Amino acid sequence: MRTATPILILAFIILIESFSACTNNTADNLNANLTNQTANLNKNANFANDNTENLKIIIKMPFEPEEAVWLEDSMNKRNAENRNFSAGDKKLTAVLRFSAEDAVKVVAQAETYRQPSPTEFATEDWFPAELIAQSDLSGNETLKGIDYAATDFSQPPYIDGRLTRIENSNYFILELYTK
Repeated sequence: MRTATPILILAFIILIESFSACTNNTADNLNANLTNQTANLNKNANFANDNTENLKIIIKMPFEPEEAVWLEDSMNKRNAENRNFSAGDKKLTAVLRFSAEDAVKVVAQAETYRQPSPTEFATEDWFPAELIAQSDLSGNETLKGIDYAATDFSQPPYIDGRLTRIENSNYFILELYTK
């Protein structure tokens, strides 16, 4: 009986060591897997931000929007070539909704920089539901609007861009680029 006790204790210790090694390996693999998945999500997905205070740090905001959702993204090669930018440049897209009174003021100021022109704008999946519904009704998944200079919103590093007021709304789509 006495020889059985040390053997049982030894077997128990070996068993604990085996489970401990498996647990550590599983935890390490799980952490590595989670890190890879997070990196892939950040690289492949566009996550919009609705923090207006953070947006005000990045760009000028001449009037307080009632609603703001925005996204910073690196320029892909195709977009960089179309806009004469480098692939390393960044793009900031913001959808801003102003009060009716402030929307008129935004337009009045923007018109002083250059002549407005009609344009169409493709929606993104992170845009407000009202704009996505409006683009669905258009039949070609776009929004019609009037294009203005984005001068009142730009500040380094975002120094070039456009401001589009969406037809029949107080929504504006602001696109700014670094150079």
